[in-house]
Amino acid sequence: MKQIQILSGRGGASGVGIHGFFTGGFILDAGHKRESIDCFAPSSGRNPGCTPALLANVEIPTRWRFALLLPKGYRYSGHREKRFFQEHTPVPKSEVKETLALLHHGVFPAVLEDSIDALRPALREMHRCGFKKRELYGQAAAVRRLFSKLCEIPECAVGMSSLGPLVYAVMREPPQEFLSHLAEIADKEDAVILDICAGRNRGYEVI
Repeated sequence: MKQIQILSGRGGASGVGIHGFFTGGFILDAGHKRESIDCFAPSSGRNPGCTPALLANVEIPTRWRFALLLPKGYRYSGHREKRFFQEHTPVPKSEVKETLALLHHGVFPAVLEDSIDALRPALREMHRCGFKKRELYGQAAAVRRLFSKLCEIPECAVGMSSLGPLVYAVMREPPQEFLSHLAEIADKEDAVILDICAGRNRGYEVI
């Protein structure tokens, strides 16, 4: 499996995607060793010689649902994505440490404990520091506005996927009235609800 992961050319920045493809679930990886990195770049911009070590792989709570919303924002890829990394890295060490603390002592325990209440503040704070803050503020005003509106809803935890513009809301099996409220926000902010789905706790399947 490791050889296939390396041959894929993915995992240059994070091992979450390449590990998740094979295992599913919530992934926590150790990242790349500092001495092996000659520049900060997106996964597509670096051809790694190894895959980041897998620290943890736990099941996503079966009752959790993920609303995927697509507002009108910027799509980063190719040269534009590489330039964003060049302009916003390296991130100050203090912010890196804060992000790691929020991940290891906030997000990860929230998944283990099946707690949206714990996930909500941890995700919100992660978007206020480090590279995640720079990704969010590098997006269009429409994306940041949708993010803020969703953060006002106490029943869900909110985040932005990578550089965006996809915004996600994590909730526990939402009732119809909640989904109606979500649809109203999306409509008002000119965003599309792509799907509301459960987490996947298994890897790829050959059909």
